[in-house]
Parts: sequence; structure tokens; C-alpha cells
Amino acid sequence: MILGYQFARQNRHYDVENTGILEVGGLRLDSRLHHKNKTLKSLTVGVICATDGSDLMFLIFISNLEGRPCILASSGAELRLSNALNGEHIGTSMRHDGVVRGALFVADLAGIPRILAWSEDGVLCWWNARTTEPIGAAMRHDDGVNGAQFLPDVEGRPRLLSWSDDGILRWWDALTGEPVGAAMRHDSAVLGALYAPDFPGGARLLSWADDGVTRWWDALTGEPIGMPIRH
Repeated sequence: MILGYQFARQNRHYDVENTGILEVGGLRLDSRLHHKNKTLKSLTVGVICATDGSDLMFLIFISNLEGRPCILASSGAELRLSNALNGEHIGTSMRHDGVVRGALFVADLAGIPRILAWSEDGVLCWWNARTTEPIGAAMRHDDGVNGAQFLPDVEGRPRLLSWSDDGILRWWDALTGEPVGAAMRHDSAVLGALYAPDFPGGARLLSWADDGVTRWWDALTGEPIGMPIRH
């Protein structure tokens, strides 16, 4: 069952009639090499999420990791990076203590290609995409992390924005892993957020939670703006 997907530039995905052979942007990828012989029916140049009924799985197609196309795949608490052309694994598996809920790829941060992953144990962690080794200390919420976003320049520094089942929306310094500013709090799990840098009157964050509440925040101070919007 497909849980969801996000399109990237090429907006192409292909049905492969359960063969396990995926074609993306002219590349033929054998998903069976990466996912314990579990067959996926479609792939997009971006992110796709699927489950076989037991383990959460997602794939990220990386069109260029230092000159080669790669697949980042997750099953359970493990992330694995593979060469998309020949199926060979790159480095070792990247393991969390809880089920990995999502990840993103940053081509260059401080001279290193990186993978940011987040998991149900409340951890966000950077990984070196060259070596598959962890970078720096883990960033922690008090409950499972539902999502994160990388912003290359917020007030002159790269930042991460994360949101969690603990009801918290939080900024992090992307280089040091230190929290930036105060936590922004909902009364229930935060399901999503977005950054609006060019909002009239100043940059804002918009977040929405499991209790049906959507809220604006001042992106620089973390203070709420206006009344909550309720569904």
C-alpha cells in the first residue's frame, strides 16, 4: 500500500507490473537488490513511501551523489545507501534505535554530502553520505519525530526545522545540532510545518497538529501570531 509520495523536478513515476524493475529518468533500477526481495510498484524522482504490512519503507532517489545516482532506502530502524546503477551497497547500514520515519538528502553542507534521518524514538541524526558514518550528536525530541526540513540560510546560518509527536515545533542549528530559540508548542502531535520567508511583515512558520489546530508563528522569535485556526 502506498502511503504517499512527493514529486521532485521531473515529476515522473512508472508502473513496473510487479517485476521489481523501476525506471526513473531513463535509469533502470532493480528494487530487489535493495529491499530484501520486496517489490514496489512505482517510484518517483523524489520520495516515495510504502509498506509491506510489517515494516515502514521509503525510498529517496538521489540523482547525483558525487557523480553517481543512488537510492536511499529504509526498512524499520535501518537506512541503506546503494548505487542505483549496479545495486551495490555504499558503506554500512545506518541504524536508529526506533523505526525511521523519514529522511532527506543535502548535497553539500560544510563540504560534506549529508543525509538527515528522523525516527520514532525522537531522534534526528546527520549521516555522512560518503562514509555512512554519523556526524555530530543526535538532536532529540521527547517523542517520535514526524518530519523535518533543511533551510540553507535563516538569519545567516543553515537551520533545521523539526516537528514531533511531543507537540513541539523546533529550530536547530544545522551545523552544531544545538536548538535555536524556544520550542513552539501545540497541545497535540505536530503533523506538519512549513517556512514562509517572504511573508508580508516578516518570516513566518505555519504548523498543524493532530487536534485540528493550525497556527502561525514568528519564524525569528518563535512567538505565536494571531489566534489558532481550528478545523
